[in-house]
Amino acid sequence: MYFVNFVNPELDFLRYRKDPRVTYHAKTIGFANIWIIAREKIDVDGDIIFEGPRSDYHTSYAPHHSWVRALEIMRKMIEEFDPGDYILKKYIQTHFDEFIEWDEKYELLYKYFKYDLRKPFAPVMRKGVSGSKLYKFLEKLPETCTIATSYYPESLSAYESYFYMFETDYEDFLIDLFSELPTTASFFKVSDKLFAQVYIPEKLAKNTELQLSKKLYIPLLMVDLLKKGIIKSKEYSIIEYSKGKSL
Repeated sequence: MYFVNFVNPELDFLRYRKDPRVTYHAKTIGFANIWIIAREKIDVDGDIIFEGPRSDYHTSYAPHHSWVRALEIMRKMIEEFDPGDYILKKYIQTHFDEFIEWDEKYELLYKYFKYDLRKPFAPVMRKGVSGSKLYKFLEKLPETCTIATSYYPESLSAYESYFYMFETDYEDFLIDLFSELPTTASFFKVSDKLFAQVYIPEKLAKNTELQLSKKLYIPLLMVDLLKKGIIKSKEYSIIEYSKGKSL
């Protein structure tokens, strides 16, 4: 993964659409203006803010409660946090030194099902994949891939996509904290940084009345996290638009 500042990010976004090594990239506003995911190390000619291999993803299961209730729970969690009681749960895993069985048929099936596991079987079987191969692939899928179903009850366009980069000694607490949001959040690590992508209603993410400590807004929670020493630093970007390629 690469988090980069380019002089003309709109032009570079278009340029990376044509790079076959890039599987996903986004135009952002914040600590970086382009986020790139590549299948291999690439030469990037912008100002690289941060880069490195990514861990596995961890995806939240969005609870069924309101935004007000979610923020009340989160605030209480921060208030009651005690470093002495913190237990590392190891939500995020890495498998950099592991190898799995993966042939051309598995790669074909992976590309076919990558964005939608509900696709019918017939089209991919017409490409020479046997039924036994297909069912073996699906059976082993939890061991070889991350499977995630996202939930955005008011439709994705109703939320702002925020992308946080945290420096923390309490990554699993932060994962539990942001998993209280009633939309899907996803988490991963690059080196020693924890990244969280969350989808938040604009009115809760952009309030500037930070002196009103009784209000329930995301910026106030960030202030509390810093005051309690739960996070050492944080940066964020807002994702304007993105492109995930059909491989």
